[in-house]
Amino acid sequence: MFDTVLTAATTAANPVAGVDAAILWHRIESAAAARKLAFVGEVLARHLNECETPVGTLPGGVDPADAAEAEIAAALGITCSTAGRWMWLGHTLATRLPNLAATFAAGELTEHQVQTIATCTANVDPDFIKEVEAHILSALKGSSARLVGKKLRAVIDAVIIRVDPDGLRARRDAAVLGRHVHVHPATDGMAELAGSLTAEDATFLDRRLDEMAKRVCSDDPRSFSARRADALVALTHGRPDLDCLCGDPACPFTADIAGTPRRPLVHVIAPADTLTGESDAPGWIDGFGFISAEHLRAIAAAADLRALHNPTVSDAVADYFAETPEDRYRPSQSLADWVKAVHGWCAFPGCGQPAWESDLDHRTPRSADGDTASFNLGPFCRKHHNLHTHGGWETEQLIDGTLILTSREGRVYRVPPLGPIPLLSNPVPMRPKRQPRAQGRVNRVRRERKRAHDQNNEPPPF
Repeated sequence: MFDTVLTAATTAANPVAGVDAAILWHRIESAAAARKLAFVGEVLARHLNECETPVGTLPGGVDPADAAEAEIAAALGITCSTAGRWMWLGHTLATRLPNLAATFAAGELTEHQVQTIATCTANVDPDFIKEVEAHILSALKGSSARLVGKKLRAVIDAVIIRVDPDGLRARRDAAVLGRHVHVHPATDGMAELAGSLTAEDATFLDRRLDEMAKRVCSDDPRSFSARRADALVALTHGRPDLDCLCGDPACPFTADIAGTPRRPLVHVIAPADTLTGESDAPGWIDGFGFISAEHLRAIAAAADLRALHNPTVSDAVADYFAETPEDRYRPSQSLADWVKAVHGWCAFPGCGQPAWESDLDHRTPRSADGDTASFNLGPFCRKHHNLHTHGGWETEQLIDGTLILTSREGRVYRVPPLGPIPLLSNPVPMRPKRQPRAQGRVNRVRRERKRAHDQNNEPPPF
């Protein structure tokens, strides 16, 4: 297959350009990377097989991994850390995830996707790894829009939770013990900051920096990223707000603003029976993904709680067509929370903007008789909301929440809902059928007529 793809990309008789050419070369790059990692992993395997002692050392007590890493780094002209990452990934694919390796070699996955899967499944019990691998590959093949970044990790964690929940807990425990903050010197009198925090702390910090960075006037000369950096420094000095640098003495945005409006910075989706201790079903942190039941209950102990209502439920039965749209442009808090919990992220392919940091977009605009209902709403970040509205992208939605996005060039992408509700349950009927727009208009007219009839036939107040 690799030879066929390479021939198609380099033969004059098969000219391709633009996005088609980029897709073809992207597949070739993945196929080549798969072969590179396979041979690099083979070097490590050879050194491990040559060990002469029970503790696994080469003659002279040399660590086989060190020897393989040195050999690879010198030959390929890369750092030892990169060589080490490549050889262990290649070894993992060969010994633990062979079906993933085959899909990678066919050019269907990127090296970053493969690295993410290998890392996230590292603590899965060997007895369960084949089942976990199969489910992950099935999820990846079921979407025409590639799962990447946070969306991919959410799918992986959902699989592990079902098949081997202890694997997720083991990973969590190890990560908590390894949390850290590092400051590295950079050029031009600058430094770089990196670290690892718990999901709730990191999410709170991220949203808090956004909140502070937005509390300046439009004449502030700094970029949004620079304001976020200044906000972090302000927090370390104990200051709750930023000074605006517009230079206007009358500017109302000065540090220590009294009465700064606040909103929830961290949203957690929690099954009710998990909160009471009757279940160990996991929870979800917006912008991060799944967390264990123990982690969830620890967060909930100091949280404000509100119920999440399913608008598609009528008489305790989930029915897509039973939902009554809201007679308003902006959805209620209850409807907004439900839609965001279904989708989890910005619904555009490849975007990892958390749902609660995104706009709720009417796929059919209100001006074109679009309903304010879960079947016509979806989270899109501001950039992709604008692209959908003005950039020529069209969307349709299946009853199970899956989006069908069509680009201005006519490319079609199938994006399944990837929030906590569909990943851990199946509250919406999985029927591959759309509600025709004409039928939606008929249903809307019937509702309006019934509402008018009810209002005109109210009994007098005797």
